[in-house]
Amino acid sequence: MDDKTIQEIMERNKEEITKKIDAQIMNDITSSLSYSLRSNIGEAVADFINIEIKPEVIKRLAVKREEIIEGVCAEVPNIALSISQALSKKIAEALANDYKVSEIAKKLFGY
Repeated sequence: MDDKTIQEIMERNKEEITKKIDAQIMNDITSSLSYSLRSNIGEAVADFINIEIKPEVIKRLAVKREEIIEGVCAEVPNIALSISQALSKKIAEALANDYKVSEIAKKLFGY
């Protein structure tokens, strides 16, 4: 296809080409604005939380500091027990799985 043919095709379809280009430009602008808006809103919310909310929460926690520490310290034995039980369960599962693998290997390979 030579330049003259391309020029004729473009001239015949000038209006349709222009509409498609305009539509693509509008789509690109809309996408860009949408992304920018989401980004700016997210940043504004994060700033608001860090500037307005976080300090207020810290103040209110500080008022109850001793009660919070006492409550956490009182729960340490329960937390330790829960961790211990969870670890025991994982170890038992691992050992059971190792046993199953060992039994399968014995049956397959005669070990």
